[in-house]
Amino acid sequence: MSCEPAASYSLLDAHRSLLTMKCKKCGQSLHPDQKVCLDCGTQTDRWPGGPAREEKPPIEIPWTPVAIIGGGLLIVIVLVVIAWNLRVVPPDQVTMKWLDAVASRNVNRAKDYTTEHFESLIADRPMSAEKSDEYYQFVYNNDATYTVTEPIYDAAKNPTSASVAVTLKGENGQNLQDRYQLVRVDRAWKLDAYAP
Repeated sequence: MSCEPAASYSLLDAHRSLLTMKCKKCGQSLHPDQKVCLDCGTQTDRWPGGPAREEKPPIEIPWTPVAIIGGGLLIVIVLVVIAWNLRVVPPDQVTMKWLDAVASRNVNRAKDYTTEHFESLIADRPMSAEKSDEYYQFVYNNDATYTVTEPIYDAAKNPTSASVAVTLKGENGQNLQDRYQLVRVDRAWKLDAYAP
């Protein structure tokens, strides 16, 4: 009769597998009773409460494309803001903004579109205040609308002055027309003279 080592072989095999337990995350050899890998801190199958949960690696964001897109977007925004601030509002639009302020009796805002010379054309009060009273009464009494003509410039290239006509048209057929001279102060057009 021969001695069969099959039973002892399977026990030895089981013992070897316990001795060669490896960490699921880093692959480090672990002691069979070890609950946590000493190298990476991952819980082993011996952790109380069941087998260890496998931790998912954090999602890595490729920062280079994000930085390029974000930087490009920032440059575009800065360029738009610079272009917006450097644009010159045409004389007819400046006059319309002044008219809107005057017709709504906002004299302080109206003065943003005029020169000191313009405001001093009448001795006893600012010109915007005088026109505010006149235009407000005309618009109110005649249910009027107002328009501004295209500007006529003093030069085709780099003009320094322009003139526009303002027309107030009442529903009752009454009309009022004034002409204004604008000058370029730095990068902005401002009302400077009045020609009834």
